[in-house]
Amino acid sequence: MASRLILSFVSAVVFIHAAYAQEALFAGSEWFSQYGGWKSSVTFETGGSLVIKAIGFAGTDRTAQWEATGPGRASGDSWEWVLSPDKKELYAKRDVLVRPYYRGKAMPPELPLLRPTLAKPETVWVLQGAKERTTIAFNTDMDAVHGIGGVEGKPATRSLLYGGGAFYLYGGECESIFFLIQDETGNRILVNWNGGVYKPEPARPGDPLAPQKISRARSPLNGTTWCRLDNKGRLLTLTFAANGTVSDFDFPKEKPEWEPYDNGSVRYKPSGGMRKLTLDADKKRLVREDSQVREVWFAGRTPPRVSMTETKQLKDLLADPSKAWVNWDGGKKTVYVFDDKTANVTISVDDGKPTIARWEAVCAGCIRIGDLTFMVEGDTLERVESRLTLKQVAKDSL
Repeated sequence: MASRLILSFVSAVVFIHAAYAQEALFAGSEWFSQYGGWKSSVTFETGGSLVIKAIGFAGTDRTAQWEATGPGRASGDSWEWVLSPDKKELYAKRDVLVRPYYRGKAMPPELPLLRPTLAKPETVWVLQGAKERTTIAFNTDMDAVHGIGGVEGKPATRSLLYGGGAFYLYGGECESIFFLIQDETGNRILVNWNGGVYKPEPARPGDPLAPQKISRARSPLNGTTWCRLDNKGRLLTLTFAANGTVSDFDFPKEKPEWEPYDNGSVRYKPSGGMRKLTLDADKKRLVREDSQVREVWFAGRTPPRVSMTETKQLKDLLADPSKAWVNWDGGKKTVYVFDDKTANVTISVDDGKPTIARWEAVCAGCIRIGDLTFMVEGDTLERVESRLTLKQVAKDSL
């Protein structure tokens, strides 16, 4: 009987010490999280209060109670708070949602392991529980390539890094905020804002992969020069020298270094910000494209000339009497109508007063309308800058 009492007493003491030990992991600690306009700090006060300060759509400042609920776990404010296995990160969990916090009063720098972990060669991150194999592949520049069932989808246009293991893929079919966190065993997994979980797997044949850097010697751009015409008809040139520097007409006093990739793309960073260009399939055109601009550079120092026959074919395409060229941007409609008898273009925006401009062919596939340059590509007209995409449609559909 006495031994049972002693055993019960020892067990109670061990339990109390364990409880105090778990409370000690949290008590007095302060954590911070930020993703764009979402900011939140939590403080586990020693008296059992959980003080939450919030900015943006994270909610309002408030105070709740917290208590340790298990090894490295606490509850409070309708969330479960779970320490990572290395005790350096704190995860707020509710249902499928996860929000990582980091020690201190501000986000730490980007974790050194973030890019090497995401961008392991021949590795893709696979969405768990999806009906089709849904993947994201990264490179060390944080390019992200999205695929479903081995078919590449629209990629993210850029990535924003928030610090720690948090980043935002902007645009594309996989747009979301992502967090690289630790699972229960300390391995890294990727979760998104909506609770989707991605785990790394070896890439299978057909899985889209992000472009990887190659040597300049292997690049088809090494030692080449490219040209285009600007809106004023000036000839601009772009040269990728074998010594690794770029000569860009827009930045005459700069010589940034260029970095080639295995998909035919190239990047360099002048004072105007990072520029990324990609070779087309026949390697005769180099395209710089983003949400603001679409430039097309031609191989060599002289743009390809347009013959009389090509000019006639171009006019037949542009000035089809039954069709117009249209852009819809939300509720705004922009219409270009080419006259089949003259070189006039009637331009109307919504129901405003139309304006008339002249157009001319300046080189193969390139025209100027008034003071703006456009590229003719199939059934689209692409204004170079500021970017505008016009689709050819039947006039009776307007």
